[in-house]
Amino acid sequence: MQQSLVLVCCILCQPSLPTPVEVRFVQFDPEIQEVIVQAGDREVSYKLADPLKVVLVIEPEGTIREATPAVAIKIFSSEQFKGKQMQIIVDQNTITEVKLRVKRVK
Repeated sequence: MQQSLVLVCCILCQPSLPTPVEVRFVQFDPEIQEVIVQAGDREVSYKLADPLKVVLVIEPEGTIREATPAVAIKIFSSEQFKGKQMQIIVDQNTITEVKLRVKRVK
């Protein structure tokens, strides 16, 4: 009984873990490294974190690859990516991780 109580207290006292949020990409400003996304019915702007983690999901097979922040910036700068869905993890108005769905380039 005491072990269960201690376990519950430990779980409740832990800081909340960041959860991924599904958003729609709107715009990217390369000068200030700021991404504008649409979350629900409102647009929100976020800065890119310095140690940005980038995960690519390559369609159609669904292969998962890690990439550099430079790849994410190149994708964000592309006109073809506007309006596409992506997952982000945010910490204090800064994107720390981004998960992008991309098509295989031949």
